Amino acid sequence: MKGRAAETLRAYTELLRISNLPTVFSNVLVGSALGGSGANIPWEITAQCAVAVLFLYLAGVACNDAVDAEWDAVARPERPIPSGRLSQRQAYAIAVGGFLLGLTVFASIGLIAFGIGTLLVAVITLYNLLHKRLAASVVFVGAARGLVYLAAAAAVGGTLNDSKPFWFALALFAYTTAFTMMARSEHQEQIDNSRWLAAAIPLIVLAPGVWITSDEALLAAGVAVVMIVWQARAVRMVFQLPPETKSAVHVWLSGFCLIDAFYLSVLGYSGLMTVAVGCFLVTLLLQRRVMGT
Repeated sequence: MKGRAAETLRAYTELLRISNLPTVFSNVLVGSALGGSGANIPWEITAQCAVAVLFLYLAGVACNDAVDAEWDAVARPERPIPSGRLSQRQAYAIAVGGFLLGLTVFASIGLIAFGIGTLLVAVITLYNLLHKRLAASVVFVGAARGLVYLAAAAAVGGTLNDSKPFWFALALFAYTTAFTMMARSEHQEQIDNSRWLAAAIPLIVLAPGVWITSDEALLAAGVAVVMIVWQARAVRMVFQLPPETKSAVHVWLSGFCLIDAFYLSVLGYSGLMTVAVGCFLVTLLLQRRVMGT
């Protein structure tokens, strides 16, 4: 009985891709910093926003496996649904419940946050429905990550009158879209045609560095170096023969936390930057147990 319970728990961790959860949390921290005023971040609202976004993330990945059940039965039979460890109905139940709970929490925060949360649900759903049919659907994944910044900023600040959150969200959108395009490469020819994109990915996320102040320049530069070195690992992986695309994707996924650490240092939140680095380390530990894709 204990063995079956452990197997079921393992199936849920794989379905929900729990190794990516710290990256979602660090995204919320950046959004809160973008919406906060100086050091005055309302932590209760930040916590609410983190809960809401985590619910939507869990719903999105469960929905992804439910929609892809037939495809996974052929291409990835080890996944929880085709392997028979979980049912498609269970995955859909988690998806619906997670979306509803996430939107409920956003509604308790405020109208703008709820609106962005609703848009987040829409882009997640569109990606899940279209990603096997439409290559351009990768933009929905990018939009989902960028919207997390905006949702948290709106939740904490109550508005989005400042353009700064949009520029940071745009950089995260571009990064996510770019490496998701790489993740779709299944054949050598596709990799050859898109290797240039892998080399450009580390540069995409540096753009918000223009907001660095002289007081934070040294710290932000140090974090930027660490972030670029980590991203370079993924570039090297896709330039290998044969390319290790799956391993590179996991580097890019964990890289979210280092990007967030860089942005938090740029914004002057050295304490939160340390938390984001902690999220990076936790992500690496979890990736040893649970695949992030």
